[in-house]
Amino acid sequence: MYLRQVVKEKIEYSGISSYIPDNIKAFTQVNINEIIYIDKSTPDLSDLVKVELKSNISNSRIVKTPRGKSLDGQYLTGWKLLSNGFLDVRLDYCSNTTNTALCTTKIKIPFNCGVTLSEKSTYKSKIINTVFIEDIHADILDKKSALINVNLIFISENCE
Repeated sequence: MYLRQVVKEKIEYSGISSYIPDNIKAFTQVNINEIIYIDKSTPDLSDLVKVELKSNISNSRIVKTPRGKSLDGQYLTGWKLLSNGFLDVRLDYCSNTTNTALCTTKIKIPFNCGVTLSEKSTYKSKIINTVFIEDIHADILDKKSALINVNLIFISENCE
């Protein structure tokens, strides 16, 4: 997977997908907003320097679902791929101490999603499931917390 680095408002964001396939048939988009709390024993936040993300799908399974058309117009095929995993987040920041130290905090943010599959799918279908990071944004909330916003797209392709 091709990843790129982007600098926005003096913050470097790493892990954004530089390529997202087109002509996809089975996908879902997920937005994750997570508050990251800095440990009380570490220096306070003053400036964000870098936010780095890596996505990991830890489990996927195909499930049978109802068929039909939902109230919002989505067609339900009777098959869905459920996936869960986590985002590895590394947050580099400057502290407001006298020596302006560079500090790092690492956390895991869990996620789960469902992608509606083709009506020809079965429990034995061979599916390639990939998550792409479309965008990342971060803001300092106070001296001990920051908000991370991540836009993900999950693409599920039938290999058969």
